[in-house]
Amino acid sequence: MLILTVCSPGLVKSQEANAKVSQFLLSDFVNGVVKQKTGNISLVSMNYNTFYQELIFERNGKRLALVPNLIDTVFIQNRVFVPDSSETIFLESVGNKQVSIFVQHKSRTSKGKDITGYGLTNSRVRNVSGLNSNSGRSTRNIYTQYYDIKLPEDHILVDDTRYWLKKDEKFVELSSFHGIVKLFPEKNEQLKKYIRENRLVFTRKKDTINLISFAFNSFVSL
Repeated sequence: MLILTVCSPGLVKSQEANAKVSQFLLSDFVNGVVKQKTGNISLVSMNYNTFYQELIFERNGKRLALVPNLIDTVFIQNRVFVPDSSETIFLESVGNKQVSIFVQHKSRTSKGKDITGYGLTNSRVRNVSGLNSNSGRSTRNIYTQYYDIKLPEDHILVDDTRYWLKKDEKFVELSSFHGIVKLFPEKNEQLKKYIRENRLVFTRKKDTINLISFAFNSFVSL
């Protein structure tokens, strides 16, 4: 599928965008449901890691990461996660039948990713086994070993959330309100007016999703 990236022109970022965040999306691990592409369903205690963009679950005292390309859907409380178009990370689906909106929960270090000795690179060595395998061997390796982030004292994680929508069967990454407006040229003035009158801020999840919902004339409940 074609992926279009829209660059944000803003020079001044909201304080929200630079707020310190946890490496986990939820305050604690909670019960979740994993539906594999094979149709198998597993019930596990889960959370979402915003730095690695992985769904992490606990098993036998270990924390393990799901492999996106073998997963169909993951349900955690009232949240729904699906693999992205490249099947390398998970996105949260927050839309409805009329509007396909996805949130890429993402964080970065305040001083960049490439810190040796702290497990912060994307190319991590993993031990692999299967979710439903008691012996530790499986032909369907749907999870890999996970390692918690350990940041140096002078580093913090800051929010780097991204938004995607599916329009005309294409996934589009949105990086600014300007990018959203460009996708709907027939509603250009309407959308600009809506942004002004409602004092929307792009870094606020609710504001961004409300604008997309308005563009599609279909309200999305959060």
